[in-house]
Amino acid sequence: LTEKREWTISEMAQDFGLTLRALRFYESRGLIAPQRFGGARYYSARDRARVSLILAAKQLGFTLSETADMIGKAGDGEVSDLPLSQETVTAQIDFLENQRTAIDSALGSLRQRLSQMTTAP
Repeated sequence: LTEKREWTISEMAQDFGLTLRALRFYESRGLIAPQRFGGARYYSARDRARVSLILAAKQLGFTLSETADMIGKAGDGEVSDLPLSQETVTAQIDFLENQRTAIDSALGSLRQRLSQMTTAP
């Protein structure tokens, strides 16, 4: 089985569950750099690896700017994992824990308000 060397934007979108707009946005931010032939975009294995990293970083709650910095540090080679330091991981855990606390507080307030609404005459 020969590994495919290039993918169209439609194939990339389908493979990663993304919209065409999302892929174009990642390109506009310099995160991926598909080759252009005519008006068509063709993505390399490097682009696929970078999209995988973008989605992994997104799942971990990193911003696109933070992701761009991480991918930039990874260099031009194909990297299979995000270059995360212990400090970065610890800071992200703290950030997400604080976010969860704020969300839990907001949910509690909203539930209390809803309860008051449903018991009011």
